[in-house]
This record gives sequence, C-alpha cells and structure tokens, in this order.
Amino acid sequence: KAEVIHPAATRPYKALGEIYVPMKDYQPFKQAGVASWYGKRFHGRKTANGELYNMYGMTAAHPTLPLPSYVKVTNPSNGRTVIVRVNDRGPFKHSRIIDLSYAAAHKLRILDRGSAHVEIEAVNAASYAAQNKIAPPAPDALGSNASNNSLQNAVQAFFVQVGAFKFESNASSLKQKIQNLGIANGNDIQHVYNSQLHRLKLGPYTSRSKASQIAADIKQRLNINSIIHTQ
Repeated sequence: KAEVIHPAATRPYKALGEIYVPMKDYQPFKQAGVASWYGKRFHGRKTANGELYNMYGMTAAHPTLPLPSYVKVTNPSNGRTVIVRVNDRGPFKHSRIIDLSYAAAHKLRILDRGSAHVEIEAVNAASYAAQNKIAPPAPDALGSNASNNSLQNAVQAFFVQVGAFKFESNASSLKQKIQNLGIANGNDIQHVYNSQLHRLKLGPYTSRSKASQIAADIKQRLNINSIIHTQ
C-alpha cells in the first residue's frame, strides 16, 4: 500500500522569505521547469521527513508535494525518464522546481551542467509501490544494502581538489576566482575543513576524463596543479 504522508510535512512553512503551502493529499500534478541536484555536501543529513539523504538513492526534494510521494521526471532534451521518491523540501529558487539526488541527475544526464529543463508528473503511490514492491526506508538508512552499493559503484564520483590552505581566507579567495571564471560548470565548489586545512574541491563529476578536463582548465587559467580523487 502507499506510504503515509508525513504529518509535519503538510504544514505551511517559510523559506527565503516565501510562504509555501504543501499538498495534504495525493492528487494529479504536472509541472515543467528547471531541475537542479544536490550531492555530497548533504549526504547523510536529515531530510524534511526525518530520513537521511542518500546521494546514491533515487530521491528528490520539492517545495510542496506530499512527503513522501513519487514523481516521474523526464529530460526532454534526451528523452530519459526516472521515477524518484520525494522525501525532502526545496529548491527555494524561483527558477527551479525540483532538486534531484546525485544518482537521479546522473541517470537523466544533467550532472555536468548542474541543471536542466525537465517535466515532472506525480505517480500514483499505491500503484507504483505495488508494482515495485517498495518498502519505506528506515529513518536512519543510508542505503548500505547490496543494491545501493552496486549503484554507488556504478555512479562513481570524481572530485578535483584545487587547494589546501591553513587560512580560510585563502580558500575563500580561490573559491571566488573559480566562480568568477565559471570553471565549475554548475557543480558544487566544496569548502571542506579537515586535518587543520581548508580544502577546496570541485565536483562531483561522473568520469575521470571530465575531472581531468577541469583540472587542465584550472592549470591553464590559474596555473594551479590539482589532485583528482574519488569519493
């Protein structure tokens, strides 16, 4: 049977100065607009309905659809279609209608661009769950089972580390330069602090060759030697 709508997720809420009124039940829904995606920065963090975000799962965030619910997402530029489970809120930019997981964006071939025009349509939750024998995930599950491990291996992530600094100001300065040059191509520029260093990374990218292109571009335009690694 269909999953129960999360009660707290039906309450009106405010984000970035805007009031959003979530749907209280499942109903026909279609929308067209720009999709973006979110990845490692949010991996393992709680979603709006209390689950943990798994970048390798087929999930999405939407401002007003019931949580959880299912939508079909189509990339009209290549005809690719995926079914995702909506379990989070966002995006909160007027130009975007849905945030996809890393895996969903990979299957739609929109990772490298960062965003793309898509069409979304609500899927009958009961029918979809019955056909696919879906069980609701545990609140703290991060998809450590064999099938999700296979997906993680299939969707390997490559990152380009462009610097590691003692002082945060140096990392912030380089981040601004990269943003101004548009090198990141819509992907996250991640500022990570560990081992007493401020590390700046670009990605994730779906292939080593793409990461190598970015590294070469950085070398040519900023004369910086980068390190490519997987996550």
